[in-house]
Amino acid sequence: MTNILVERIKALSSPLEPIETDIEERLDLTLNPKVIVFDIYGTLFVSGSGDIGILKGISSEEVLSEAMESSGINLLSADAPTEGLSLLHSEIENAHRMARDRGIDYPEVVITEIWKNVLEILEEKKLIAFREGYLPNPDLLKRLSVEYECRVNPVWPMPHAREAISKITEKQIVLGIVSNAQFFTRLLFPALMGKNMEELGFDKRITIFSYEVGRAKPSALLFRLLRETLKETFQIEGNEALYIGNDMLNDIYPAKNEGFRTALFAGDRRSLRLRSNDETIKKVQPDIIIKDLMHLAEPA
Repeated sequence: MTNILVERIKALSSPLEPIETDIEERLDLTLNPKVIVFDIYGTLFVSGSGDIGILKGISSEEVLSEAMESSGINLLSADAPTEGLSLLHSEIENAHRMARDRGIDYPEVVITEIWKNVLEILEEKKLIAFREGYLPNPDLLKRLSVEYECRVNPVWPMPHAREAISKITEKQIVLGIVSNAQFFTRLLFPALMGKNMEELGFDKRITIFSYEVGRAKPSALLFRLLRETLKETFQIEGNEALYIGNDMLNDIYPAKNEGFRTALFAGDRRSLRLRSNDETIKKVQPDIIIKDLMHLAEPA
C-alpha cells in the first residue's frame, strides 16, 4: 500500500515556488551545531496552506468528492460531501475537546481514526457506499487521507532542501524532525525527494511527529522528548542543537524554552508566522533568520 500512496502523492503534486518575504536574514555561522532539527510544512516543503492541511487547507465539496471517488467510495447523495466536511471538522473538534478535558494542552488527532468515524456515519445515513472490492479498512482510510490532503494542501520541496540535507549530512551533523504531521508526512520524502527520511540522513530516534505523540506544537512535550533523547542517546545538550521552523509560536518559542538554538525560516510568505501581536512571544527572538536552507550547510 505504501508504494500506491507514494505514487498518488507524485500524481497529485506539482512544483510550487515560495513567495518572497521582506524579512531580512540574520546569520551567525559560528553556531556550528552538532544537530539540526527541522520542521516540515513551510520549512522543508513549500505548503499551499502554510501548514498541514487537515483544517487549514482550502476545502470544498468538490475536493472531498474527488478524494472519495478516487478512494473507492461512491456518493449516493449530493449531500454526502457537505455532510462529510461538516463531520470531518466536528470529529476533529470533538477529539480535541475530549483530549483537553484529560489535561492535554495542544491535542493532535490520528487522521485515519477521524476518517473512520466520518465514513461510518455517512454509510449509516446511506450517503455513501463502498465500491466492490473496497472496504472501510486501514488501506482505504490511508488512501482517503492522502487523496484529501494532497488536494487541500499541495506541497513541494523547498528550494535547495535536498541539497542542504545532503551537505549537512556530509558534515556529520545529526538530522532530526519535530513537526505537526500525520502518517502521510513521511511519504512526502520518497514521493517528492526520491528517498525516504532515513536514506536522506534523518535519524529516526529524533524524528518526532505530533500524531504519534498525541500532542501538537507548540506543546513543550515534543521538544522535551527531543532534548531528553539527544542527552541520553547522543550525549548532546540542547544548546548544541539547532531547531529550524517557520512559526514564532509553534517553533521558535517552545524550542527556545527547552534550551535549543533556533533558526526562523522566512523563505515563504505563505507559511511565515511572525505572530507579532501575540504577547506569548513578545520577547522571543530566534538566534538566526534564514531565507535559503543552504545557509544551514555553510561552513562555520
